Amino acid sequence: DVCSSDLIMLCCLLLLVCGCQKTEEKKVEKETPTTDTTAPKENTSLKLDEAKDYVYVASSVEAKLSDEQKPYFEKRDKAIDTLVVNINSEDAKKVSQELEKSAKSLQEEMSIGDDGYVARFTSLSGGAMVSDSYISILVKRQPFIWQSEGVSPTYQVYVFKKDDGTLISQEDMLKELHLSDEDVVNKLKAIYEENNYEICGTEMAECYYEPEIFRNDEHMPDTAMYVNDNNDLVVYVRKSFGLGYTWEPVIIG
Repeated sequence: DVCSSDLIMLCCLLLLVCGCQKTEEKKVEKETPTTDTTAPKENTSLKLDEAKDYVYVASSVEAKLSDEQKPYFEKRDKAIDTLVVNINSEDAKKVSQELEKSAKSLQEEMSIGDDGYVARFTSLSGGAMVSDSYISILVKRQPFIWQSEGVSPTYQVYVFKKDDGTLISQEDMLKELHLSDEDVVNKLKAIYEENNYEICGTEMAECYYEPEIFRNDEHMPDTAMYVNDNNDLVVYVRKSFGLGYTWEPVIIG
């Protein structure tokens, strides 16, 4: 009868509504984001700009060379680079400012001859060495005087601690490596002897000067040293080429 039909229809509608509510509840439950209790990953990089090396060239002024001068610079730096230390620390910021000031000074001192080509200048370049504990920024300055020989480059190293980006002195770095200046010199002497390096005497020839550490010497730049990517200590030693000397890196382990 009609009443029975209406009752059946009403029951069907109620079942349909209940089913829709449960489906919607399940849908809402699925869309509700879960709370991630995992701690965020710590950014262990010290770089200010991840896309760049620990030291990079912000700008560069290249010396204008004549055809006669160009062969001389095939294996030599011919530009004054403005270097930026890409490390997020106050010490690195100060070093970057110091290097910027140095580059500007060298650019102002560049001398141009009457022929329009460079007569005298000092190139400035740099690179980074990264070990487990340190980031070392090696800066090279190479003086150039046209038609002059025996002008030696100088190397300067800024060593930053890898854990916090602070600058560490050479003495403190050696202490952390459990070494003294005497230890370094003795290791160099052993390497010279093992490799039969000729020690410089009175004759002007290709040879090595007696190993020594220069620090705060008014006549000599501080001895450059750093820890390379194999965690070996590298020390720059003086090597004579007859009319002058240069600096050569020696790995002492």
